[in-house]
Amino acid sequence: MPHPNLISPERLFECCGWYYVILPNHIPLLDICTGVGAGGPMLPLVKDLIAGLSFLHQHDTAHLDLNPGNLICTTENQLKIIDFDLALRAKKGERIFGIRGTEGWMAPEVKKNNGKDGFEPFKVDLYSCGKVLEFMDRASKHSLGKWLSDAAAQLMAPDPETRPSLEMLQWWL
Repeated sequence: MPHPNLISPERLFECCGWYYVILPNHIPLLDICTGVGAGGPMLPLVKDLIAGLSFLHQHDTAHLDLNPGNLICTTENQLKIIDFDLALRAKKGERIFGIRGTEGWMAPEVKKNNGKDGFEPFKVDLYSCGKVLEFMDRASKHSLGKWLSDAAAQLMAPDPETRPSLEMLQWWL
């Protein structure tokens, strides 16, 4: 699924029985937020995150491991979502079971009863997106203001049913 905010290889090749993937030059989001990387305005990165996640969800795909370690920026300051090891295809309202994600970035319903109660994967992505937005706002030297912390808090609502949709978030932006 090609999209400007999802990582795609620049080149694939096989040599001596091994397969190699060449990825674009990038800067970890962590470095951007903490000032180690190129820096620059954060709002475009927030919009890129929402656009990439919206695209995945529109194509019935949940990432299930959104965290700053799985987000990079190109040298042109465009955010890209990477690491689709835990991603899965699902229908809206479908529940899945088990523990998926990175500790500290998972929605509470994922860990509830050790994942045996199940959860809606798209709502879990919303929670993790809120955690990432909160991280970006707190770690960045370029604060985006109260609206971002409010949006992050709503996305991290303990009740998955009260989390705003990505469409609502795009409207706020």
